[in-house]
Amino acid sequence: MQDMSELLSIAEIAVTIAGFSALVSILAWRRENFDPKAEGLRLILALEASLFVALFSALPLVPHKFGMDGALVWRVCAIVYLLSDIAFAILMTKRTKNIDRFWPSVLISRVLWGISLLGQILLALAAIGFPEGTAHAWYFSALFLNLINSGLLFLVVAWNTFVPK
Repeated sequence: MQDMSELLSIAEIAVTIAGFSALVSILAWRRENFDPKAEGLRLILALEASLFVALFSALPLVPHKFGMDGALVWRVCAIVYLLSDIAFAILMTKRTKNIDRFWPSVLISRVLWGISLLGQILLALAAIGFPEGTAHAWYFSALFLNLINSGLLFLVVAWNTFVPK
């Protein structure tokens, strides 16, 4: 598989974002207006999103190692990724809806949802293989969009740590 080094690089970046999110959130614990429920959930979402990207960066390597055809690898992985991404989005909505001022602004929430929806559309295109031979390109594009979401969630953690309320 030609894309192995790129997939592993994306996974490394995602794990790095997760690590920085954890480090920055430790600094939040020292604030006097620390909200453990909101801050803990922000950290969990940032970690989950980053590790989600790392997992799905490595996923195509497994069936490829077992001899699955290249195009089929991308399509099968896109289906698994799409279903998991939808489940993650639903879970994130349920967990954040009852926390006042969870997001620093409504705009950030909408941007995260927009990027997530676009990623899901790209994964659906990869899953059906439209147009022919582009499943890997759609899969990589969805990974990059989710990596952007991971970065934005890291910024939410950092914003709530360093910007006074």
